[in-house]
Amino acid sequence: MKKSISVLLILIFVLHLLSSCVTAPDFNNSFVGNEPEPVSLPRKGSACSFSANVYSVSENAFRSNRIMIETYNNISPINALISTLLSQKSISYLANKLSVETVLISSDICILNLTGKAPSDESDYLTLEALIINTLHDFCSCNALCMLINGQMPTLKGMPYGTATYLAHATPEEYISQRTEVLSSKDKSSFSGSEALFFLLYDNSDLVYPRMVSERIFKFSDNRLQHAQNLISVYSDAYTKYINRTQQADYDKCFSADIVSSDNNSYNINVELTGEYYAENDQLIKAIGLTLICNMNDVKNVKISLGNSRLSVKPDELFDYVGTPFDFYYPLRNVSTLEKKEIYIPASDIFTPSVVLEYIFLSSSTKSTLFPQFLEGKLKTEYWAENTAVIVFDDAAFEELKEKYIKSSPFYDSPETRERLFIYSVVNTLTQLPNIDCVLFTNNERVPYKKLLNIYLGSPLYANPGLNAD
Repeated sequence: MKKSISVLLILIFVLHLLSSCVTAPDFNNSFVGNEPEPVSLPRKGSACSFSANVYSVSENAFRSNRIMIETYNNISPINALISTLLSQKSISYLANKLSVETVLISSDICILNLTGKAPSDESDYLTLEALIINTLHDFCSCNALCMLINGQMPTLKGMPYGTATYLAHATPEEYISQRTEVLSSKDKSSFSGSEALFFLLYDNSDLVYPRMVSERIFKFSDNRLQHAQNLISVYSDAYTKYINRTQQADYDKCFSADIVSSDNNSYNINVELTGEYYAENDQLIKAIGLTLICNMNDVKNVKISLGNSRLSVKPDELFDYVGTPFDFYYPLRNVSTLEKKEIYIPASDIFTPSVVLEYIFLSSSTKSTLFPQFLEGKLKTEYWAENTAVIVFDDAAFEELKEKYIKSSPFYDSPETRERLFIYSVVNTLTQLPNIDCVLFTNNERVPYKKLLNIYLGSPLYANPGLNAD
């Protein structure tokens, strides 16, 4: 027995010695001894994949199936997700003539514009609406859906369907019943404010964002001009209430808007700021235009005048101005962690790595951090494939970063800390996207770098959540 124990102890000691001689990468891709050759780049044009719950209808119940979805360099994951839902054979009677034109995710609200022929039956339309909002809720915690068809809000017996809210655990019958309760009312004197989608202004941005307003009711009118005026009047009141609450102000009314005509479904609106309230004219009139489009049907054109500003657009041209918050990770002064900062980016680009990386430099928040501003335009997402964002890092800028920022900056304890925080500010930001698992830094010739200082860059880097301050 003693002999067996002695042999076992000797074996353990030998294994310990052998293991100490093996070179292995640590979390930061650091190597002792010879570094491996850089990996081959993922093939351009190959797919990124992610899994998601996609809903269908079966036996009077909404059921989800976990599906692996592929998306390519020019198709966002959210677009691919909804396209996958629409292509299901089991719901071909609902969506066989529809395709995705625009999909915007702003916080927990989705604005979806489909092209094609909408279901003519109200039950079919609302069933499709429920499938989409259930799928979006599981994927990105979306709680409201404004669904347009060919840029227009569909109607039920003349009433705009409005914005739908997520109903947990509802059957198709329950969902349809709740959605049609107000729409099918014989008394059209009021239109539920819970289905009103109003647009507000971001500070320090030219973007606007949607918000559900639940406590308001506006009168429905068969006269389109009067109905639009009722909507805009209530919108003005809700907007003023929001400004007073968030800015601790006391405005009687921020703006007044008069719809002077609605010839051929083209609305001409005159807007005036009232009192001491100030807003960027262009930004406010975009918010007014989007509010009209997402709550009215058959809006073909909007012309808005405010001071010296004029806006004349078709509905789908306004979608580019809808924004959404996105979390970026930045290095801050004299700390060894990454600070999360919320930045507003176009909602249409929230899942696009190239745009996300561009906004790291464009945001005013960048200037309050130690992120190297001199790299603007020198660090670009070339493409993404196989769930990897391939970044081209300009050769001269790479060397400048090493000399001016990594080796000589006085703000952090060590060059190693500066290197780690810069690299992972990019990696941790981009890997929040559902189609990006890792990041690969390459030079001008599209060959992966081996090293900035100590971190090995020849293979893709995954997120390091331990560096995030939150």
